[in-house]
Amino acid sequence: MNKNEKILQSLKDKIVQTDDNNLFLKVLKTDEVSEDYVNWLSDYEVVKFTDQKYVEQTRERVELFVEEQFFSINSILYGIFWKQKHIGNIKLGPIDFNNKVGEISYFIGNLDLWGFGIATKSIKAIVSIAFNEVDLEKVTAGCYSINIASKKVLENNGFELEGTRKKHSIFEGKRVDSLVYGLIRSDYKEK
Repeated sequence: MNKNEKILQSLKDKIVQTDDNNLFLKVLKTDEVSEDYVNWLSDYEVVKFTDQKYVEQTRERVELFVEEQFFSINSILYGIFWKQKHIGNIKLGPIDFNNKVGEISYFIGNLDLWGFGIATKSIKAIVSIAFNEVDLEKVTAGCYSINIASKKVLENNGFELEGTRKKHSIFEGKRVDSLVYGLIRSDYKEK
């Protein structure tokens, strides 16, 4: 096992507490794949801004994904837990260890918990892990230009718009821009 694999391995048993006592992150395991989780990935409202909308989800497919992520050497998949209940995911990866850059992606599956700052707090926690434990120099994320909520949570965490990929994606039959956000370590301010 190389140094980078050891770093990711060391994170797999840690529970990441956020600044909200009700909210924590935990690396997902296949036995935590629930019907709710599978249903979120089949709910258009949850996945409409992701490529998951093109995939027919089954429990087996989701369990395979979680297992692949658990054993990945360049990604780490966390479940977002609110009051002990799995409500969404946030992933750091793929990670380019050579250039010390990692990408994040996230979703809150439980629609009843949208708008409560959970994504913002989860991103804050994953960025702290990326810079302080994985020793990255930069974290990136992307979203459709029409995904106002995602743009807001990234900007609230200090991410800056780095580029626009014009008419890069299709949303509800129309071409839309995709945005690329980034946060570099020297601009990161842990609050």
